[in-house]
Parts: sequence; C-alpha cells; structure tokens
Amino acid sequence: MNMFPHSEYSINKVLVDGTVFKKASRFFGKLLSETDEKLTLSLNASVRHLMRSDFMDEIRSLIQESGVPADQLEIEVTESIIIDEKAMHCNDELKAMGIRIAIDDFGTGYSSLSYLNRFPANLLKIDKSFIDKMNLNEPSRQYVAAIISIGHAMGFDVISEGVEEQDQLETLRSIGCDYIQGYIWGRPLSQEDAEKLVTSR
Repeated sequence: MNMFPHSEYSINKVLVDGTVFKKASRFFGKLLSETDEKLTLSLNASVRHLMRSDFMDEIRSLIQESGVPADQLEIEVTESIIIDEKAMHCNDELKAMGIRIAIDDFGTGYSSLSYLNRFPANLLKIDKSFIDKMNLNEPSRQYVAAIISIGHAMGFDVISEGVEEQDQLETLRSIGCDYIQGYIWGRPLSQEDAEKLVTSR
C-alpha cells in the first residue's frame, strides 16, 4: 500500500537523486584534487530526474561546484528512456558537454535497435540477470555474446554488471567484453575506505 500519492513520491525521489548527485560529485572532486588517477564518476539518473526541465542546469552546477571535469563524469540511463525524444535531446546536450552516457540494464527493456543506433551513448551495460545465466548453457552464452557484438557494431564500449565468479570473468574475456563490474573486483566501500583505496595507489 502506498503511503504517499504517486506525484509526491516522484518529487521526493528526484530530491533524493539530486542530493546523492551533489554528495558524490563533491567527494569525487576532492578525490581528484588529491590524486593523479584518471577516474570516472558514474551517476545513475532516474527517468523522472532526467526529464526535469532544470536537469541540465543541475549538471552544469555540479561540474562547476565540484571541479569534476565533464569528461570524467558519466550519466547512466535506463534502456526504456532511449525512445523518448526529450530524453534524446537531453543526452545530446550531455554528450556535447563531454559527459559520457551509459545505457544501464541493457536487454531488459523493449527498445528498438533503430532507437539504440541513434542514441548518443558511449557505454552499454549488460544486466546482471544475463550474466548469472551465461554459463548455464550455450544459448545464454551466445545471447550475451550477441549483445556485446551489437554494442561494438554501434560504436559502444560494453560493460557487464554483477560479475561474481572467475568463470564468468573468463567467459566475458573470451567473447570480447570491454569492462566488468561486480563483487569479483570488490564490494561497495564507505567514503573513507574508497578514499584510502584510491590515495594508496
């Protein structure tokens, strides 16, 4: 049972998203000032957040206030948003600023490849649900391989989410995946531990 009207929930969700964006960019900007590492801050934007009329102003303010260079900032959007013309225009603006665009959870939506082909993205992220099944049978492995091939054909780098096992890593390496994320590399860290990890390098 919902305790709040949907519109009120949506507004609160956007406010939370904005607060997370600010805290993450401030921390990341501080980290960049203390290290020469070439790092990228990836921020996951909800549909309602991205569609706000002041979203681009918010991103410009984040860059100015945090000192994070645009080319070290990445905005993740869900696959379902790429069919929206307003979202397409917004992402054109982000990319023109030098910000990277990642399509999150690819393969779980219903978007047409024709939309994907003209969407201004840099990175395609394969959903964890496909990685979990990838080594159970050959069709599942071939499905992931096909997504990687499509991504590369369209000029995207491809990253697989939720990689937890060594055999998953080996399979992804063998079928040409560019990047991975998941517990096999490490679990989420507190701000303090993340800072120690980076500065110790």
